Amino acid sequence: MASKDRYKVNAGNFSTDEAVLFENAIQPWDLTVDLSRSGRFQCDIQFIRMEGITVYRDRYAHDMRLQGMTPPNTLTIGIPIGGITDESAFWGKAIDPNGIYPTFHREIDSRTSAGHDQFVILIDTEFSGDATLDEIIEFFSSITPPLFLQPTNLQNISNVCHSILAHVNEPGVIANSYLVSALRFSLINAIWDAVFENPTARGVVLGRRENRAISMMYEVLLANNAAPMTVSQVCSQTGINERTLERAVREKFDCTVQDLLRRRRIHEARRQLLYSRSDKSSVTQVSYSSGFHDGGRFARDYRRMFGEYPSQTLKRKPVKAVRLFFP
Repeated sequence: MASKDRYKVNAGNFSTDEAVLFENAIQPWDLTVDLSRSGRFQCDIQFIRMEGITVYRDRYAHDMRLQGMTPPNTLTIGIPIGGITDESAFWGKAIDPNGIYPTFHREIDSRTSAGHDQFVILIDTEFSGDATLDEIIEFFSSITPPLFLQPTNLQNISNVCHSILAHVNEPGVIANSYLVSALRFSLINAIWDAVFENPTARGVVLGRRENRAISMMYEVLLANNAAPMTVSQVCSQTGINERTLERAVREKFDCTVQDLLRRRRIHEARRQLLYSRSDKSSVTQVSYSSGFHDGGRFARDYRRMFGEYPSQTLKRKPVKAVRLFFP
């Protein structure tokens, strides 16, 4: 049985113009943000976490690309609100305003347009004690996304999400277990009514071999807790042939495995610099701990990616790490 502490209700808002802080805040999503399209980042998130289910709304002000993995042991349901012209290699086509986008733990590659706005529902597949949630999880495990719903059903889910998040800044509601239970129940019912009313599901089928290779790669990266890893080390720990992994990453993310690992490391370096005090740390220490041993190249690549040198980042006032959904 899941512990009550694990599902303690919490809610709030989060805004940042730092992509690497966003990456850290939304863990256990394992994502990196590629800003090559716009060079800028701004997100605003509202969230509420209840028993076995989390609802949030995220809005992005600029074009970007998100690559990585969705949360483990979680059914993730995305409901587009705006920015529906997004191109997503994850889904294989532009986002459809009449669809919802469910997935379990797997790789994601989403090219997001400026003004993207969506509700996201996270359902813990290991949550025990709710037969209705179990049936919803079982239903989504049997379909290929996206799932196209009747407009009224889709709007109903959106309306309930909007109603729930309207209470984020009302401590009296969040602290009232009866009101939170009623909100949670209304959302589960809205999903139930929508998916069991003869929905039509269709979508793209992604290669199982490639999906498995990328999933195993991210499991190893997560288990190593951001420690620098080489391509050969990843392949050794996963047992995947290097050529197979290279082909899978190129197909899904349009880059080499080495490029993907390097981007993760340089994002981790920026996080460390943003969290560090200049009198307690140094650029050299951070770059080495992130696997960069050529200081000049690190500084050049860092400036090209973030628009400033590592030393400039370190001079800022340190920021506090934030975790939103799974503290």
